Amino acid sequence: QLEKNIEEGIFDKPQVDLNLKKMIQQARMAKKFSQKDLANNLKIKPEIIRDIENGKLIPNNMMIANLSRVLGVKLPRNKKK
Repeated sequence: QLEKNIEEGIFDKPQVDLNLKKMIQQARMAKKFSQKDLANNLKIKPEIIRDIENGKLIPNNMMIANLSRVLGVKLPRNKKK
């Protein structure tokens, strides 16, 4: 499934971005959301949030925008290649 999502452009290929994953995790915890709560708000599987926070998956700019909206914080976007 992850490979299918990567192919469809929902997520970029995995790379570790320590700053982004840390910001997402801290914002989630500040909202008192579990990974499951955040996933439910975004209508995605909790495993995706876990993989993002573990640095196994880097969200694309559309997902970052959705995370920003739900978490109420400004998250850095990926640079265009």
